[in-house]
Amino acid sequence: MESKITYTYRKSNFSRFTGVANDRSTLSTLHDFLSFTEQENYTNCWSKCFHKSQLYQCANSPTFSPKPFRGDAELLKFIEEVLVSSTNNNIASVLSVTQREDRMSLIDIVYLTPKHTLHDVLTYSPAVLQNSVRKIQFIIYQLLQCQHYLHSKGTLLGSISLKDIYVDEFLWISVCPKFCEEFSCPPVGAAQDVDSFVVGNSENDPPDRNLTSMTNKWVKGLVSNFDYLMFVNECCGRVLGHPNHHPVLPWIMDFSQPLGGWRDLTKSKFRINKGDDQLDQTYEVARHILSETSEDVAETSLKSHSTKVHPHHISDVLSDITYYTYKARRTPKEILCQFVRQKWVPHEYPSSVRRLQEWTPDECIPEFYTDPAIFQSIHDDLPDLEIPTWAQSPDDFVEQHRVALESDSVSRHLHHWIDLTFGVKLSGEAAVQAKNVCLALVDEHTTYTDHGIVQLFTKPHPEKIGLSNKYISSRPPDILYKTKFTHPEQRLSNESLKMSDTDPVEIDDLIKQMDAMNSSQIQLPPDFDPLELLGRVEKDPPIQPPSKKCKCNECPYHRDTLYLGCLIAQIVLPLHTRALTAPQSLLLDDYVDMVRKIVIGHKYTLPSALYSILETVLEIKAGLSSSVSGFPHPHNLPPVTASLLLAPPVLSMPPYFPELFRLLSAHVFTAQLLCHSATSPGEAEQELKARLAHHTHFITNYGHRLCEEGVNLYVPFIIQLLSQKSGDYCVQSLWSVFSPLSQILGKDFTYHHLSPYITPLYTRDDVSSFRKVKLYHRTFIQQLVTQFGLQNFLEDYSSALVLSLYSLPSSGEDGTVTGYSSPSVNPPAISAIDLATILRESILWLAGRVGPLLTAKYLTSRILQSMKECYEGEGWSEEQTGATDELVSLLVTGDLLLLPAVTCLQEISFLYGEQFILLQYIPSVIRVVESCDTAALLPSSAASLLSVCTMLLYLIPCLTDGALLDLMEMRLITEILLPLIAIISNPRQCFPSSRSPTEGSLSRRLLALRVLDLIILISQRIGYDQTRRFLNRPLQAFFRSFEIVHSESESWSQSSQVSEKLSSREASRDFLEVKQSVTNANEFYIGTQLSIASPAQIEIHKSTVSPDVLKELEHVFTIELAHKAYIQCCRLVGGIYIKELTNDDLIRRLCAQYEEECLHRLRGLKQTEACVPQLDYSQSDISAGNQIKTTNWFIPVPLQTPPPKLSSSPFEIVSGNKLTYNHSAHEQKTTPPISIDTDSKYPAISSEKLKRPDMELLTTRHLKGDWIAYWEHELGHSRDKAALFDFKQIGLQTFTGHVGLVKSLSVLDNENSLVSGGKDRTVRLWSLRNTGSGSARCTPQFTYSEHKKPVFFATFMDSVKQMVSCDGSIHVWDTMTGALLSQYECTKPAVGFSAVQTVQSFLSDHLIAAATPDSAIRFIDIRQDQFAHEFRVPSFSSGSIAGLVLGSTWIAMAHTTGSICVLDFRTGFILASWMCRSMESDLTQMTGYNHSQFITCSMDGHMALWNHNSSTPTCQTKLTSEQQVSSIQVYNKAVITASQANRVSTYQPYVYEGNFRGTLGDKLRPEVFKGTLTSMCLLPLNRQLVLGSDSGTIHLVA
Repeated sequence: MESKITYTYRKSNFSRFTGVANDRSTLSTLHDFLSFTEQENYTNCWSKCFHKSQLYQCANSPTFSPKPFRGDAELLKFIEEVLVSSTNNNIASVLSVTQREDRMSLIDIVYLTPKHTLHDVLTYSPAVLQNSVRKIQFIIYQLLQCQHYLHSKGTLLGSISLKDIYVDEFLWISVCPKFCEEFSCPPVGAAQDVDSFVVGNSENDPPDRNLTSMTNKWVKGLVSNFDYLMFVNECCGRVLGHPNHHPVLPWIMDFSQPLGGWRDLTKSKFRINKGDDQLDQTYEVARHILSETSEDVAETSLKSHSTKVHPHHISDVLSDITYYTYKARRTPKEILCQFVRQKWVPHEYPSSVRRLQEWTPDECIPEFYTDPAIFQSIHDDLPDLEIPTWAQSPDDFVEQHRVALESDSVSRHLHHWIDLTFGVKLSGEAAVQAKNVCLALVDEHTTYTDHGIVQLFTKPHPEKIGLSNKYISSRPPDILYKTKFTHPEQRLSNESLKMSDTDPVEIDDLIKQMDAMNSSQIQLPPDFDPLELLGRVEKDPPIQPPSKKCKCNECPYHRDTLYLGCLIAQIVLPLHTRALTAPQSLLLDDYVDMVRKIVIGHKYTLPSALYSILETVLEIKAGLSSSVSGFPHPHNLPPVTASLLLAPPVLSMPPYFPELFRLLSAHVFTAQLLCHSATSPGEAEQELKARLAHHTHFITNYGHRLCEEGVNLYVPFIIQLLSQKSGDYCVQSLWSVFSPLSQILGKDFTYHHLSPYITPLYTRDDVSSFRKVKLYHRTFIQQLVTQFGLQNFLEDYSSALVLSLYSLPSSGEDGTVTGYSSPSVNPPAISAIDLATILRESILWLAGRVGPLLTAKYLTSRILQSMKECYEGEGWSEEQTGATDELVSLLVTGDLLLLPAVTCLQEISFLYGEQFILLQYIPSVIRVVESCDTAALLPSSAASLLSVCTMLLYLIPCLTDGALLDLMEMRLITEILLPLIAIISNPRQCFPSSRSPTEGSLSRRLLALRVLDLIILISQRIGYDQTRRFLNRPLQAFFRSFEIVHSESESWSQSSQVSEKLSSREASRDFLEVKQSVTNANEFYIGTQLSIASPAQIEIHKSTVSPDVLKELEHVFTIELAHKAYIQCCRLVGGIYIKELTNDDLIRRLCAQYEEECLHRLRGLKQTEACVPQLDYSQSDISAGNQIKTTNWFIPVPLQTPPPKLSSSPFEIVSGNKLTYNHSAHEQKTTPPISIDTDSKYPAISSEKLKRPDMELLTTRHLKGDWIAYWEHELGHSRDKAALFDFKQIGLQTFTGHVGLVKSLSVLDNENSLVSGGKDRTVRLWSLRNTGSGSARCTPQFTYSEHKKPVFFATFMDSVKQMVSCDGSIHVWDTMTGALLSQYECTKPAVGFSAVQTVQSFLSDHLIAAATPDSAIRFIDIRQDQFAHEFRVPSFSSGSIAGLVLGSTWIAMAHTTGSICVLDFRTGFILASWMCRSMESDLTQMTGYNHSQFITCSMDGHMALWNHNSSTPTCQTKLTSEQQVSSIQVYNKAVITASQANRVSTYQPYVYEGNFRGTLGDKLRPEVFKGTLTSMCLLPLNRQLVLGSDSGTIHLVA
């Protein structure tokens, strides 16, 4: 978000110097550099001599004098050259340059800058730069580049402040230079109006005051409490009228009396209102939640901080709601209803100022001390704010309230309130003790803001000593006894002494009184402090000596750099330099000295990289050894300028900063160019290509040098490329940089930072874009799967991939995608067919890669759920292109959108078998039909029904004959066809329509046609006999629907059980019950004939039907539909059987009527006068061997001869009532198509469409046997159940090849490959693709046999795409060729490495950690092919290495003796070290639990869960001898253990109880696992286990 800012300059402030600056940018050779250095040394030596002799004007000394401009034209040309045509993108963009007409000496320059300044970031969002050295260095580097650019133009950066540096969300700065040579101190810590600045105008300069002097004046009593508090608010940036950042003053009293009822200023107002108990509870609860979630610190750091819990006591000192409540009497109702409460309720606002003070937990505002108008209401229904009874009027109250603020009772404790609101009690332990921890200061927010709580003081605020004291005066203190004197000089200063000068006193009495005074002790008042005045003097700050003349006036570029150094100190030490302000008269020398002292004081707390920068820029060493000026330098070196500082050896900047700066500077220009409306597409595309090539070059050459902070600097600019408005530009950027960048960042970082910006690219509507098609190609899909991880990809991208199937563009007549636009000059044409092919291939590739379970969960299920979207919106509109399909009688737009998805479903069923159709697709159809209840249809119901009906038309041809007959027997008729017919013929409700009144009738008509198409398809597929057997009731119900519209009677009957789930055996009474043999699955027996009564009929009266429903039904059940259904059913079933319809006469009459209309249309007659003979479809017209002469729609069906025997019938009668299932007939023979008449009005479905042979071609991966049981079991699990590991002991596959014990098992991230290492000194690679029925035995795909000893570790390093295995020496080899790439030996080759783990942390995933027998951990860099570093680990006792565990930033090593040591693997520092005292035998197992915890197991069965930084176990338990662990795996939060007793058990840790809960697992069945269990690994997504045995056999079990 950008904003416009106006700077007003005096013409005299523009400086252009004639001297030569230290510009080294033109030095290209070594000779030039040496010549330049010689000249500089010569000049500096002469300058030093002339400096000593007071001779400054010499021909050989450099002179830097301002060169005046010759008129306004030359000045404007200079401004245009420096600002408008700037080649440095850190100079703020200039929108306009104008000269004022009223004051010709002023020039207005309007800049386009980001919204927030660097001052806002450092003050209100310090977490952005906190603990990040590289970010601060990058800002400093940009400032130096900006100054170097201005110096090269002969001008200065000027006395800019942090408020002149604007910063965007990527930390790219935009500077508004001042150009002036006068280096006055930066403005006071007060806020300025950022809308307009007047540079160098003395009339607008801030007054001569700063925080230090104002504090001293207040301490002495020279400044009032009100003025000082308002000044402190001003220093914190608080502005009057800002609801979120309004100045705050304390509530000082309860208004019970004028000067009484004082508030306790040592406590915050929030604490007084809420109470200590509530604040303690709030803080402790948050801290407890934070401690519980600390185990996922590394994972949480990748996510947004908004979800993190931060312990705190208060949220703000003045909220916007409180501000508007305070000013409710003067604020319009609209604003109050917007910010306070939506409904206007006047009595909810406090009625009096006393009630207001009691109600609010926030502090007061200045208006209650200055403005009486705040009490007067502008609302008729809201009375004025009541004042206390002791005040006569609002004016009187304000006056007395102000007096109370200045009273001694308040002044004496006001410094405590300042500590709570602006000072030391806002952070650290002091804030915790004062119950004043503020959320805004601890929430680590990284969003930019221009308001917030500011800690101004880092030390306790001094108390006020300038209090009025009655004892500090010229009079002596009061004494506690009374004495009378006659002489005036002898009177005591005692208020209780009441005597007159004329009272006569005897001299004897006077002597007695004096004697009494000398003999008694004088008692002073208890509140009198005789040393108070001396203490005030001692607390006074020392008198500052007058400022000396500035010495650094020889080189303006040097002065400019020194001032920039002071600015850098404010960036590096914002908290300690926030109050570092000085009067305008302070010279640069004194200001630099002050900054140097602060920097030196924090020398050992600053990072060395930042301190070295400050030390160089501020010339700390030179400044301490001589003068501040630094010119001439004491060591005869050139003065420090930006050009010198940017040289690589001078500042300790990262080596990639110059290239990164050039890249990002060009990137900023490209981003501006792409957003500019005047930029042509060709020019923008060429610029984008150049920048992407630059990005690729930087990633390739400098990516491996980036640390975490460097990545955080660079990645936001990549995100900006992925967030452009143009989808083509985003795709092109993603395609270019994703692969090289993700290889450097790693999976977790890439997923959490790039995925939120890649996902929207898949949800945009411009799928037709040529470049966007690349996102759907399987090459890019494979990159996403590899770099994000399979689980992340499936959860985030599978839905987008599926939905894209329904977003394919419509194609024109030439097949080209319509509505296509691309920035390229000549975009290639893309057809809808090509897009569908790319999507289908990608989905099928993914389905084959992830396996049947994940395919069903993430792909097919989502395709089934989203199919209805094809028929929503424009999906009902009829297609006008003349497209036809044999299976669908009337194609609409939704059918074309649905076709790619249905094709994917077909291909997946061909891959994994028809069980996908029977166990997932068909149940999904049934659920849709059941959900569309006829009494409550939703707008989306019709779309859902139409989509499933269309899908069935394409799925039924994929089924084999046996599967189709089984489906007919079980569910197809009673649960799909009959309910669908009931829905389309429902006379009680209209179909819902969301757009037009005709949409309901259109959707009902389309659904009726789909049901008819489905009946015809099934009938033609199963043949005559099976059609009469199964489709009798659906046909009766379908034709009975015409009675609703065309029956002449006022009522008709309808089955009351149409929608019920009847058994398929109840569909007809004309068949015998068939039973399957128990002994032989291929034999069936004929039972007794069933006699089923017809379902009950209910009468429906036409008068009860709504006219709208009746009109809709008339539009659906037309005579054309009756003719079409009747003719085709006669062809498929035979006329004699169709004659058995209950309303056969009505249907025949409708057919005759339709044919009559067809004849009229053919003859072109509107009204027929000729006598057309009435067609009679009586039985007499249909004789044996004859066909009806008056029409050619009917198919000749001889009635005297029985219908031919179906060759496609899978049943064959052997003898008696025994049937044998004929597999050959079922699998090889198909029903021959019935020949039809030459008329093509109702063509039959071709054999290719009627039955797809693909299902029987390739059956290798078809689900069979135990695979079906496992797949169906897992598919039925809900998400909650899937979180628990359910081990059913279902054997899936067996892997044979190892000879001897299997010691290591590892599964790749995609869970389709397995790596194993065994005692036979080989490493084998296996495929985990499903095959067989559960008893299949698989051989390895590759065997690596270069090891000399048994292999105990083998895994695949995804970051380098190489295999790592260890037998004591580490082998790194290529998985494709098996070639050994590298081999690493231990320091003791005879012993070798004891334990090996791969590092998975951010930017370290190319490292291998290996433990040596002498308790050392060696890190191997695979990319560099060398040992990186080594850490020595202390051990309490000798013993071999039991295991290594790697966390996010730590590594733990355990010895068999129980000694555990945890180190930070980045630095080698020991985080914790302890001895497991609870063990009674050797420690055998060690594995990671999460990012901060690990699990250990010992031989005696002791299992414990440890935090990486604690020596006390979080959970522990003692296992039995049968539960003794040989291998451990973690699934979600459950611990899965495998024992040598062949038992697999699951345990759940309970932190509150400190133990594990679980039961002893069942022993593995012999048919599932044979041998002794030695190793185990987990497939978490598929919920499977891979078990290794001592015999070398590996089993895949679920």
